[in-house]
Amino acid sequence: MSSFLNLNKNIHVLAFFLIFFLIGIFIFSDYGISIDEDKTRLNGFISLEYIFKIFIPDQVAEINKMVAGEVNKDYGMMVTTDVVTSGIVFDLPLALLELIFQVDDSREYFLLRHFSNFLIFFIFVYFFFKLVKNRYDSWILGIIGALFLIASPRIFADSFYNNKDIVFMSLCIISLFTATKFLEKKNFKYAILFALTSALTINVRIFGLILPILVFSIYFINININYSFI
Repeated sequence: MSSFLNLNKNIHVLAFFLIFFLIGIFIFSDYGISIDEDKTRLNGFISLEYIFKIFIPDQVAEINKMVAGEVNKDYGMMVTTDVVTSGIVFDLPLALLELIFQVDDSREYFLLRHFSNFLIFFIFVYFFFKLVKNRYDSWILGIIGALFLIASPRIFADSFYNNKDIVFMSLCIISLFTATKFLEKKNFKYAILFALTSALTINVRIFGLILPILVFSIYFINININYSFI
């Protein structure tokens, strides 16, 4: 039995994630929008407008057509009185996609956001599987860990419409995976990957700073310990 499971582990892992992905594809349109999803969407367009004003100012008018935000007559830009407490890692690329494909129907652009939210969660679950698998040297425990994560009703439901907490949690785990690889390999490749994923995590929530602080503390402690034994 053990040899059979080991022989077919790639098939089992692929089947698990394929079923998970297909479930998400079939049900992502069943969820409504969150209370501040329209504000976070506008946040993406405001950021996109700033970029366009610097690099392609003649296209700024196209952005204003995509949203129902106010236009500041003095500065020619959208303004909002609502404070958005998250970064633009999720909202800016989605705003750009809406602009490129001219998604002007409210149902369509919220479905696009929900599918993208689920896609990030799907990637996160895969990295969580990798973390558990590497930690316990068992792909079966990795699958069980991923299954427990997916089976949490609150987390699973939020994975379709919560573009702040779920995205932050996802990026934290992906950053943690690159951190473990960096501490294990100590090479330039994983240092760059960890830096990039940490930057994205910090952009979503400033609390993401704790991970690079911890990782580099561990890294320098290990250097000092190794140096002391030379």
